[in-house]
Amino acid sequence: SVERLWALNQAVEYLEANSIPGDFVECGVWRGGSAFLMAATLSDLGSTSREVFLFDTFEGMVPPTNLDIRSGGKPAAEILEEHQEKKSESLVWAVAARKEVEANMSVSGYPPQKIRFVQGDVIETLESQAPKTIALARLDTDWYESTKHELQVLVPRMVKGGSSSLTITEI
Repeated sequence: SVERLWALNQAVEYLEANSIPGDFVECGVWRGGSAFLMAATLSDLGSTSREVFLFDTFEGMVPPTNLDIRSGGKPAAEILEEHQEKKSESLVWAVAARKEVEANMSVSGYPPQKIRFVQGDVIETLESQAPKTIALARLDTDWYESTKHELQVLVPRMVKGGSSSLTITEI
């Protein structure tokens, strides 16, 4: 939403204006719109010292567990199954190839060597590949287990004054 993008832009500007150290992390990238905004804002501000880490399968959603239930009570697995036939076009499955995200990020103006693409399930990749010092973390992987894992791994690495954003998406 426009409001979420505005808040993200404000967070990046705040971190830069206050010289708060640390890298940026996004878990659940989809097509890279939010990551693009972070990188483009940094570029516009003339800041290129941070690394931007993008964690995603780049193949769509991982299987949900029985804890992933829509607010009306419908299991997420059923919702995904309903969209299985048109998975590549489905907003529910959120499939975006890494090449698509790389192409989107390439026009952000941010140095490509400062953008790290980490492909795979965050439960398997995050702990070993996330930066040690984080100024901004944006979590949007939708499922309970992945979000819990992200919080356990990333919150201890957040610097004082850092910013985090948890996007709750109902599929």
